[in-house]
Amino acid sequence: LASEVFPDGVLFAEVNAHALPSQMLGDSQRNTLNLLERALPELADKGYPVVVLVDEIDSIATDRGRADAGTDPVDVTRATEAVLQGLDHLAAAAPDMVIFATSNFPQAIDPAFLSRLDLTFELEIPDQSTAAAILADALAEVGTDIDDDAQKKAAAAMAGLSGRDIRKVVFAAMVSRDQSVDVNAPLQETELLQVISSRQHTNA
Repeated sequence: LASEVFPDGVLFAEVNAHALPSQMLGDSQRNTLNLLERALPELADKGYPVVVLVDEIDSIATDRGRADAGTDPVDVTRATEAVLQGLDHLAAAAPDMVIFATSNFPQAIDPAFLSRLDLTFELEIPDQSTAAAILADALAEVGTDIDDDAQKKAAAAMAGLSGRDIRKVVFAAMVSRDQSVDVNAPLQETELLQVISSRQHTNA
């Protein structure tokens, strides 16, 4: 659990859901209850408005029907039941807390968890203009000399990718660059296009 207080006084917390499941019997359940019944209520007690992001919620709120079929890790059923119990506790202990849960596999989420949500919505794969904006933001974080026209062409070449995958392409371009390149050197167009081309070849 990582948290940060923003300048506007909102406390933002991000939960690494993948850190909660465990192969040790009972650990997944204990980890989940510890998060929802102790750690998050303690954040709420700090006196700030709290916004929580739980990415890939399907890893801890897995459909118990799938688990019964033997397709998921041991202890997943108890972990899902712990999520449901913990959410009910959190709703009473921290009613002003706002929780966002995301997933790329909504069909894998337990129906009882979905029934507890106030609002659900589906985000489509970004169109070309949105992909270009995501790419520009990712490139700004690492530093680049790639001009706007080249960025738009690169975004078009990544059509069909999610926002996360677009960012992963930028990260892959940074880590796969020649070791002779200074670590602080701006990312070049050829480096980005090389990763895009390699990904397209792999998918083909």
